[in-house]
Order: sequence, then C-alpha cells, then structure tokens
Amino acid sequence: MRSVQPQQPSDGITAQAQAQVYHLINAHVGLLQDEPAILTTALRLLEQPALEGEAHRLLVYQLLVALVASEWGCTELLRSSLFPCVLERANEPSKDGKQYKFAVVQTAVQRHRDLCFRVAGTSGLEALARYYHQGPFWVESEHQVAIADESAS
Repeated sequence: MRSVQPQQPSDGITAQAQAQVYHLINAHVGLLQDEPAILTTALRLLEQPALEGEAHRLLVYQLLVALVASEWGCTELLRSSLFPCVLERANEPSKDGKQYKFAVVQTAVQRHRDLCFRVAGTSGLEALARYYHQGPFWVESEHQVAIADESAS
C-alpha cells in the first residue's frame, strides 16, 4: 500500500496546510495504485474552490513539479485534458503560484524535451517552449490582445 507522504514544509507553507493537501490527494486517489491518477488528482485539485488558499495551491504545484520530473508524470501531464490549464497564465494570481507553475513547465522542458515532442507533438512542445522562454511573469500586451480579438472577429 502506498500513499503520498508530506515532506518537511518549505517556503513558508504551514505543516497544517501541507497535511490537508496530502489528505485530499490520498482521499481522492485511495491507495494510489494507479500513479497517473496522482497527477490527474493534483491538476483537478488546483481547479477546486477548496484550494483557494495560497499554501494549498503551492503544495499542489510542488507535487506537480516532482511528478513531472519523472517520465511517466510528464507523459501523463501532456496527455491530460487538464494540460492546457497548466499553460493558462490567467488562472494563477499570485507571484509564488506563477513561479511554481513555471517550475512545472521548466521541469518538463529541461528534463523531457524529446518526450514532450513525442507525446504532445510540435504544437505542444512549441507551447511549452514559448511559456518557458517567456518566463513566469510574462503578460500579453494590450496591443497583442487587440490584434488577436480583431483576427477572431
């Protein structure tokens, strides 16, 4: 029987917040016999209102970084229907959250570039590489948004 066990809290994350996230993950995944379910559960937890607290979101991002460091974790992230939410910058409001989200992308690109291409294809790899090269705090300019809006009309 396996379960996700918390490490020492870091970056100002409280032990209580960390324990709550690990409890949520273990409750959703059960015995974690299906490793890809860990990743899917972590991605879904980011979308849930229960994780509005910054500490909870940061812990989930830390877990995602650790999962994406492995080939199976990176593969499952790229295959997940929730992969686009990782590349969506607008859904992470905090500086720390943006840095952790960037760390997920950075880990995938730096460790598994060829795997990213094989699983996500040219467009997926280009999206990851663009996010990576733009950095964690890139914001689309108003001019770019206006041009995109005009071409969509």
